[in-house]
Amino acid sequence: VRSVCFSPNGEYLATASDDRTAKLWRVEGLEELLARGCEWLKFYFASHREARERLQVCGDRRI
Repeated sequence: VRSVCFSPNGEYLATASDDRTAKLWRVEGLEELLARGCEWLKFYFASHREARERLQVCGDRRI
């Protein structure tokens, strides 16, 4: 990736690379990103409860 630019409304991100490939990405909101991250960590939290308690952002989520 050679260049990155946000759309004026902040909902999309455009990237361009040296091979002349341009891509448009939808930017998720903070709640969506946090939910996905906590979902990825659910199996780790199953055997490391102390980590879930320290990571307060996932503590209140049902995972």
